[in-house]
Amino acid sequence: MRHGGGVERGSDEAAAMTAAPGRRPVRVHGVLLLTAALLGACSGTAAPAAPPAAVAPSADCLADEVLLALGVAGDLTGRPGGAAGSVPEGFEPVLAVECRPDLAVVPAPARPPTPPPPGADVEVPPRSPDDGGPEDGHARTVRMVEVTRAGRLDPLLRALAAPSVAPRPDQPCPAMAEIGPELFLVAADGRAVRVAWPRDACGFRLHAAPRALEALPVVGERVLDRALD
Repeated sequence: MRHGGGVERGSDEAAAMTAAPGRRPVRVHGVLLLTAALLGACSGTAAPAAPPAAVAPSADCLADEVLLALGVAGDLTGRPGGAAGSVPEGFEPVLAVECRPDLAVVPAPARPPTPPPPGADVEVPPRSPDDGGPEDGHARTVRMVEVTRAGRLDPLLRALAAPSVAPRPDQPCPAMAEIGPELFLVAADGRAVRVAWPRDACGFRLHAAPRALEALPVVGERVLDRALD
């Protein structure tokens, strides 16, 4: 018979084996680890982190890059917005600005005709019932909804810092795509960065960041229009 702690450890091991016949704690623990490993393998590997976003003077939901990211086609030049990326180190946001696309693309307002000089003969061309806007839809206006949110941004920042999931070479994905919204984070001095959403292997946003954004109270909302040439 051994003295000291050896007897107590031996009795504990015996009790663990006899208290519940048939149970093998070590083997069960190993199965749990294997299950966790398999679940981790199904979730995919982390994609490389996005580079830090460029700091812009302000948030702009009508910037060229924002409209292109939201699927607006056309020759967009002259209103740069910068590429989306991760939150730069040292950037402290106080607001989140969400850019939601309005799927309706409305015709741009027509310019009023120049009035003829007094006494001039004016020939009025016949009007077709289909004349409702610019010819061939060349001139049009894109409409965006800008939603400003405030509050504790820490949960949103943690969710945005999560890595995206890299797709596998044989990655199966549904035949659909997620459009928008685009997101800016704004500092107290008005400077802003357009941040990249963490995405799964099929390009859909990971749920944590959208949920954290929706939890923030809305403090402002406005409709923005931009005429496209």
